[in-house]
Amino acid sequence: LCAGLFGKAVMLAWLGQRVTGRQGTGALSHPAVAVLIGGVLVLALYLMPVLGFLVYKLLGLLGLGAVVYTLILAARAHQAAKEGPRGASAAAFGAAPSGSVSPGPSGNAGSAPSGSPSSAPSGSTSSTPSGSAAAASGAAPPPGAAPAPDPRGPSPAPEAPPTQAPPPITASLPRAGFWIRIGALLLDAILVGFLTGVFRHGHHFELLVLAAYGAVMWKLRGSTIGGIVFDLRVVRLDGREVDWETAIVRALGCFLSLAVAGLGFFWIAFDEQKQAWHDKIAGTVVVRVAKGTPLV
Repeated sequence: LCAGLFGKAVMLAWLGQRVTGRQGTGALSHPAVAVLIGGVLVLALYLMPVLGFLVYKLLGLLGLGAVVYTLILAARAHQAAKEGPRGASAAAFGAAPSGSVSPGPSGNAGSAPSGSPSSAPSGSTSSTPSGSAAAASGAAPPPGAAPAPDPRGPSPAPEAPPTQAPPPITASLPRAGFWIRIGALLLDAILVGFLTGVFRHGHHFELLVLAAYGAVMWKLRGSTIGGIVFDLRVVRLDGREVDWETAIVRALGCFLSLAVAGLGFFWIAFDEQKQAWHDKIAGTVVVRVAKGTPLV
């Protein structure tokens, strides 16, 4: 409800600024004046029978979308600000210094001097590997002959480094706290509330759809859309996958957590295992996975 009201105020301010066309200083550039002008314009459109209904729905859709999109951008910016120093330090340690490779000597230490004879004496023994092999075989290889094959066979191709498997998502990961779980739940409630508001109005109907949505997403993806945005995952304490029975029991347990003035959800802030009442009933916990871990 708060996100929808704030989103409509944002859209009214946007319409008011479009009408005034002033972005500088002055009384008309104040956001409150822009909201008032946009409200008068939208009120005039509401008086039209069919157009008013379309404007009402479109204004709510755009306003809610603006709020959700702004929250997603803010979460991404906050995560990028935290990972910025880590990435810079990793790049600094991984980069090779420009002067790390020193040039070799100008002359070849193993080459013969310019004034040395071009051929060794006939009775001398060559110190090169080919000469030693020829001496061992008893005869020198004829000029222009192909080198002898390596008896060890062709060297095997270098193997590609094995790809590191992602760490398993278990109950040993850090537990999600109260505020981040409430933020994910609020995002899911906004999405479900918008969908149910388009087709049918009713508070109880919205709760039923929200519970069914949560059970299906927990079974298929291990998290809801709000949980994916905040990198959360529902796992079982015994290490097994979340099956349909666990997902349905957890969804029904949410009604019990909500029945006593939402005390079952506030229990997360005081419980040592960061479990709500429906988590204790279903034997699950909500953990925080590393950024970039695929959840879908």
